[in-house]
Amino acid sequence: MKKLEIAILFLLIAVPLSASQSSQIYWFQTGVRAANSAAFNNGTSIYIQTVYPQNISYGSMAFWVGEDLSNGAFIQEGYEVNNRSGYYPTNCTLSGCSAREYISKGIPVWFWEYFPGGYSGDSFLGFIGPNNSVGQNGSYNNYTFYSSGSEWHFLFNGNTIGKINLGTGTSGANPVTAFGEYADAMDNKSYMVPVAFKDLQVLKNGTFSAVAKAYAYKGYGKGSAMTLNNPYNISEITPYANYFRVGSGIPNMQGLLWNTSAIVSINSRYANLTTHNTYTLFSKINIAAPKIFYINDTARAIFLGWSGKGNGSYTGNATSFNLEIYNNVSETAEWKVQYLVNVTSEYGNSSGSGWYSAGSVANISYKPHIYINSTTREALLGWSGKGNGSYTGNATSFNVRVDGPIDENAKWKVQYLVNVTSEYGNSSGSGWYSAGSVANISAPQYYSVGGDIYEFQSWSGTYDTSDTSFNVAYPVNLHAVFERAYRTKLEALDGYGSKINVMGFEIGGKFYNTSPYLTVGQHLVDYALYKNSKLSISNTINVTSNSTFYFNLPVYNISIYVRSYFGTPATGIAELAFSNGTHITVPLNESGEVKLKNVPFGFVEGTIQHDGMSFSFNDSTGNDIYVNVPDAILYIVITIGMLMAIVSYFIGVKVFRK
Repeated sequence: MKKLEIAILFLLIAVPLSASQSSQIYWFQTGVRAANSAAFNNGTSIYIQTVYPQNISYGSMAFWVGEDLSNGAFIQEGYEVNNRSGYYPTNCTLSGCSAREYISKGIPVWFWEYFPGGYSGDSFLGFIGPNNSVGQNGSYNNYTFYSSGSEWHFLFNGNTIGKINLGTGTSGANPVTAFGEYADAMDNKSYMVPVAFKDLQVLKNGTFSAVAKAYAYKGYGKGSAMTLNNPYNISEITPYANYFRVGSGIPNMQGLLWNTSAIVSINSRYANLTTHNTYTLFSKINIAAPKIFYINDTARAIFLGWSGKGNGSYTGNATSFNLEIYNNVSETAEWKVQYLVNVTSEYGNSSGSGWYSAGSVANISYKPHIYINSTTREALLGWSGKGNGSYTGNATSFNVRVDGPIDENAKWKVQYLVNVTSEYGNSSGSGWYSAGSVANISAPQYYSVGGDIYEFQSWSGTYDTSDTSFNVAYPVNLHAVFERAYRTKLEALDGYGSKINVMGFEIGGKFYNTSPYLTVGQHLVDYALYKNSKLSISNTINVTSNSTFYFNLPVYNISIYVRSYFGTPATGIAELAFSNGTHITVPLNESGEVKLKNVPFGFVEGTIQHDGMSFSFNDSTGNDIYVNVPDAILYIVITIGMLMAIVSYFIGVKVFRK
């Protein structure tokens, strides 16, 4: 822009500044710039909301529309709110001002202003309206200017308030702008109460039409200091296009605010009406729907009306209407649908068949169980429902919401009684089960009576786990059997008789921790699990009371000694593997040794990496391991010996040739 950034110079009575006030002056501007498609116009129009009072510390706040012209001139029109009362010059031209207008502090007045092409001064040129000339607080007023030849006319709410000849009748390549501005400001602390702008238009070919594309702008007027942040924001007023506000305390939008086109979404479940099309902003289209649409033999839809969303949308019961497009709009066709509900049942008398409106409720009922004897009965397996909203369950009476054709068929199946009891504690799982279904029964694994512990043994000698399940094929009666049990402590000893901590023991095919409860009698201890290795035990213990049993396990400490051929400690890396599949890599200590504690089975195998060579070993006896490796000195001796032999050979050859 050129002079568009020039601040409104309405503070025509000088305001003295204290010594503490900054000497810098700011013109904070926030608003919209129309796209280039709004250029080459012959005028503009906009509605601006009157909002006061405004919190003004210095200067004035103004809300206006304006643009540069093709010859460099500039025009603008709007209203301003000053920070103090007084007489302000008005009806000002390049020759001077011919009148003065008394303006009250904080009361808005309209103005129009211009700068001729090539003008570089800072005097006010234009006209100021009378005190309180822009209507009631919150009202919207229309500000318009247009050219007739090279003469520009200014209108307020359709009434001419001035005119000026600026030597051109077009904006040229300059699009229109609409701003809120804090002018002649000394700081950015004043709160700008948000002001709304709407229906920004430009005049082309004798017709005003809405600006169909505009961008957010936030910056400073020409000549303004820029050391303070512009705190005033711009935000669209959704869902409308070409409707925005500027001021403090609102979200800040950037970039494109509204565009040249909008999407009209027509949504309909029936009649193939659904579309999502793009139309030019402010164009008109016709939307229509049939009154009745037949879906099939079991459903029909009756048109009720349209439910619209978006500025200018239609809501009503007309089958056809015209829509003028202001922004994105959605129209949803509403229908009343009727569906057939069909109810059948092999046993008993059912009710509820018939036609229902979509969304209504159908009540369906039927005869319940048929008992064959005390442990067998015919019972409803459930309803086999088809269709949207159909029911699946076994209630004797139920409701379904009818949102589509529905078929409900009652299915029956034989049921058997499962009865479970327990001598100790509470059992669970008793009840009626459909044939072929799974019964889950449960009793406590251990139960204490007067300090004595009893352990679950079986369900009537059939199932040996306290929590079990089975398929129900006939009536079942089960009783939980318990036996006296004692706390048994199982201790593991290594190959040297020292206690070690194992993960647990397998006893009679079951895995236990190291202090289980075991029933009275003999138990075969199969193995101990130590470091993920199964160490076989195969010992039988006899439990008669709370007891402790000890088991010797093949667990040994192993030392690996690596020596040179000369008996000195060697250096290197030991790569080791154990019976449980684990691997480790450790360096030899300074004595050429690796110490391993508690090795299952005493089994270890691996390699010694020494001087770039690998030496393998393995052992499963639990004994110490010795690995001999060549020494570097040995290589040196061998090498020297070979060199001496070669030298002696060639010397001998020479002597022989003489």
